[in-house]
Amino acid sequence: MADHRHVHTAGARPDGVPPGDPRPREPEGTAPPGAQGSQASQALPAPPKFGFYADDGEVFGWIRDGAPEGRTCLEAQVMDWADDVAYSVHDLEDGLHAGHITVSGLHDRSQRQAVAELTATNYCAPGSVTVAELSEVFDDLLAMPCWPAGFDGGPADLAGLKYLTSELIGRFCGAAQAATIAACGAAGPLIRYAADLVVPRRQRLECALLKGVAAHYVMSRPGAATAQARERELIAAYVSGLNGCQYCSSSHSASAAAQLPGGMTVVEQVRADPATAQLSAKLKTLLVIAAAVQRSGLDVTPEQIAEARTAGATDLEIHDAVLIAAACCMLNRYVDGLATIAPDDPAAYAAGAQRLITEGYLPPAVPSREG
Repeated sequence: MADHRHVHTAGARPDGVPPGDPRPREPEGTAPPGAQGSQASQALPAPPKFGFYADDGEVFGWIRDGAPEGRTCLEAQVMDWADDVAYSVHDLEDGLHAGHITVSGLHDRSQRQAVAELTATNYCAPGSVTVAELSEVFDDLLAMPCWPAGFDGGPADLAGLKYLTSELIGRFCGAAQAATIAACGAAGPLIRYAADLVVPRRQRLECALLKGVAAHYVMSRPGAATAQARERELIAAYVSGLNGCQYCSSSHSASAAAQLPGGMTVVEQVRADPATAQLSAKLKTLLVIAAAVQRSGLDVTPEQIAEARTAGATDLEIHDAVLIAAACCMLNRYVDGLATIAPDDPAAYAAGAQRLITEGYLPPAVPSREG
């Protein structure tokens, strides 16, 4: 089960160094896609990971000094695989616990086909696997005896769900350990560049399929994107208000109000006291975490994370709450530091809110001057 430390460091810098860790560490994905692990023993390439920021180039060069070109160290490969395993398994657990994923749905042939197609498109390298192979792997994975017959939230089913997650994590980690040792033999200590992590093709496909399950049933469910958008705006409005940034607080408040059923009334309730606002228990726990981040990232506690998970928040939602709060703190200071003009008229923000809802945060594409 994902603990507080795992969730909290999910917002680490893209080079893989968690906040507060003074030791440089091999960044994720320093090798090109597929370079992690030997191609002969790892028929399915590892998914690409993030690299590093440009202004960290000097540190990155120091870390990579003397390293083989195009390879990551064994420790970085293990970290990448552990990240994939943790999130794929616990997203499945979250989805079953919340009722978005059902065991009966997983055994429906048409739904399994849809998951296999989504997985092939989004979680596997182009041309590396067919939908037919994924469907076969999915069938075998679901035939394992560790799967519960159903899930109703009772004590027995909660224990069964924990058993499933333990078995899946053990399967993925054990397969990689056994394959790596078998490939390296008695080559001495398996550290740094003395070995590559070998993950059997079947386990990579199984892990990818679990990502596809979460994407199909949780992230792609009707209304999910809309609900997530308004919750993110409300978190941003709340944190910006705590920081006293009038421009950001007013902008996000207007955007949240335009999307929430309760409109500005709910927004004002949240800004006054989230605990008494007309919100779901899950969103209230996420606002508690966001407020902790606003004070200091170190104020986020294991108890707050546990309460959020109990209320139905997924690891992704917890991660996003931390990320939004941290980003708002930076942007609020940026806006106020530049003395941005903040109108007092709410109508000035309402127009911007509608544009944001319609067009999103990304700027429109600039037409090409060619031709």
